[in-house]
Amino acid sequence: MNDIYKKARLKANLTLEKAAELMHCNVRTVWAHENEKYPDAYYVSMMAEIYNKPELNQYYCKNHCPIGMKLRYELLDNVDLNVTTVLSKLRVEMIEAQEVMDDLINLSINDSFNDDLKLFEKGFQELLDVEHNILTLRLSVNKWIDIKKSIATHNKKCVDRNYTKKEKTPCKAN
Repeated sequence: MNDIYKKARLKANLTLEKAAELMHCNVRTVWAHENEKYPDAYYVSMMAEIYNKPELNQYYCKNHCPIGMKLRYELLDNVDLNVTTVLSKLRVEMIEAQEVMDDLINLSINDSFNDDLKLFEKGFQELLDVEHNILTLRLSVNKWIDIKKSIATHNKKCVDRNYTKKEKTPCKAN
């Protein structure tokens, strides 16, 4: 049973009927995704948006998506999502990552990753800590910032800078 989806709906003060209306589906569909073993990614994504609970997407990826189960971080469901707290933790992680950055660059210049694999792994771990904190920040600011729009803007910048092979086309944040 996927209690997390039902709890998110109830916290959003939505009945099954209202959730179904907002998701353009029937009540049985919402009930099924709350009570069956494998919810559908499409509906989880809609629940996350409608219930204003982006962490539902992370939960789904971590627990139901074969790729996500291998690559996703632990769901940080026991952290303070206060923006100031998250930014302060991110600052600390960024300082720790910066402290090992010169070592990582030197290892890459000298193509000596195998010579000092422990140092490389330590540096890489620091970078993962930064990335994880940025994901936490995304959850934290979700109530103020349209994350989809921000990502679309970022993706456009990547295309404009030729970081991707995609043709330069206007990005739309749906």
